[in-house]
Amino acid sequence: MGLRGAVGTLEVGAHADLILLDLSSAVFLPLTNLANHLVYGEDGGSVRRVIVDGHVVVSDGRVLTIDEEALLDEVRELMPAWLEALEPAGAWATRLRPAFDEMYRLYAETDVGFDRWTGHRERS
Repeated sequence: MGLRGAVGTLEVGAHADLILLDLSSAVFLPLTNLANHLVYGEDGGSVRRVIVDGHVVVSDGRVLTIDEEALLDEVRELMPAWLEALEPAGAWATRLRPAFDEMYRLYAETDVGFDRWTGHRERS
């Protein structure tokens, strides 16, 4: 990518993008495999600080680069119109629900020749 020396290292002149996590949070206990904990357990709750290009953008779980309260106020203001716009799709889905429930029931009862929970073929 042509970024040798600019990324993948912590030194003067390199881009400093870091995420600092609290490894004492419940998701990492007991800490057995950091990659697995990050992929399957971390939901952002352990993030203590985020540094992008050398600038702190998150500190103690708060985003410093935007006004979170103003953003939340804007979302609250827009929500009624958004929910109203969703009503036709909700009505359509409700109308189709019985057909989908019946398809699900029929397919769940169909013997497909293997145990769908374990992926093993049933033995005769």
